[in-house]
Amino acid sequence: MRYANMLYSEIVEEFDKCKNREQRLGILKEYGSTNRWFKEFLNYAFNPKIHFDIHKIPTYKPSTDPAGLSYATLNNEMRRLYIFIMGHPKRTGKLDPKREDRVLGLLLSSLHKDEADLLVKLLKKDLKVRYLTANLVKEAFPDLPFTVEVPDEVKVEAPQVPEMEKPPKPRQGILRSNVGTKSRTIVAAEKNPVE
Repeated sequence: MRYANMLYSEIVEEFDKCKNREQRLGILKEYGSTNRWFKEFLNYAFNPKIHFDIHKIPTYKPSTDPAGLSYATLNNEMRRLYIFIMGHPKRTGKLDPKREDRVLGLLLSSLHKDEADLLVKLLKKDLKVRYLTANLVKEAFPDLPFTVEVPDEVKVEAPQVPEMEKPPKPRQGILRSNVGTKSRTIVAAEKNPVE
């Protein structure tokens, strides 16, 4: 069994190495079932009702500690992210911009650089992890409090091609060619002279 408290960036890296959908689901279920905060991280990332109330990402210097030896981990800081979520029941009010910059800057600086990058992507609601979608997360954890809207089947209609005009059928007895018309006219005039 793998260690359940891996860094989220390591879990995402392991997810990215998976070859098929079943392996990806297995990774999500394995870490999400043993770590409720990882499951909550996925909920924050894909729940359309959760909005982060941050005016900008502050400049920060990520921790230079080796992975796993940083002062803080994203797993530990997940329970404090409610202060940035609009309408969260524990949130007492919006932080003023200076305090928000200071708190978020300290949080990002205390995390390992990969986890800080992942948190920034979470706050922007775009993890940029290939194959990690709301549908896959909902399939792994059907109990998460969001729904994935499946669009109706898109009906693909064949483009309407205008029918080509058919050339008129030639009438019998009528000469269609312009070639030699003058000579026939002359011959016809000689037979019936006009007086």
